[in-house]
Amino acid sequence: MVSKLATEDELKSMLEQSWALDEDLTQLMAALPDPVNRRQTIVRGMASTSHSHYRSQRALMEIGTTPTILALVRLHYESVIRSLWYATGATDDWIDRMTLENSKENGEPVMGPPVDAMLKRLDEVLPPHVSASLRVLKDASWKPMNSFVHGGLHAILTGLFDAYTPYHCICVLKNANGLALMNTQSLVIVCNQKGTRGLIAALQQRHMSCLPE
Repeated sequence: MVSKLATEDELKSMLEQSWALDEDLTQLMAALPDPVNRRQTIVRGMASTSHSHYRSQRALMEIGTTPTILALVRLHYESVIRSLWYATGATDDWIDRMTLENSKENGEPVMGPPVDAMLKRLDEVLPPHVSASLRVLKDASWKPMNSFVHGGLHAILTGLFDAYTPYHCICVLKNANGLALMNTQSLVIVCNQKGTRGLIAALQQRHMSCLPE
């Protein structure tokens, strides 16, 4: 449990632990085989973009750009859901239509479903605790996340005075770490390589102190 009186030193420690987790996740992603079909290619691309969002939050936290960090929370969250949905929830027909040749005026060949619809589908294809934890995070932070992305009140107030303490930053880091594990899990699932399924659980045990309770 993170103390609301957490100090700058505790935040620094959490940043160091988060970078260590990042290094292990990066090594695992690099060790997985290259994609050999369209679904694997889509998941690889989305998971790589999601990991970039994950890493950027820490880089920005180290230089103190709080509003942009919090805007990235929404991008990171939704990219993880899409990685999991592309890996386990999207139909083969949807995957087949996701090609450049099918691009429309908006540049997208086929639009994915909204977040709530993807979460509902993940309820059906993943262990209950995965979609449950994603829903808890959404329920707790969706409105503030949208405010930062769309220039609402939270974005205005944070631009005027930064009320985010080490406690808040540590919570952001721990949530991001949990999402990053799920994102890497999407790659492990879609690669379906023998001997890789237990790797995420091993990383979870190794880095338990920097993950959500």
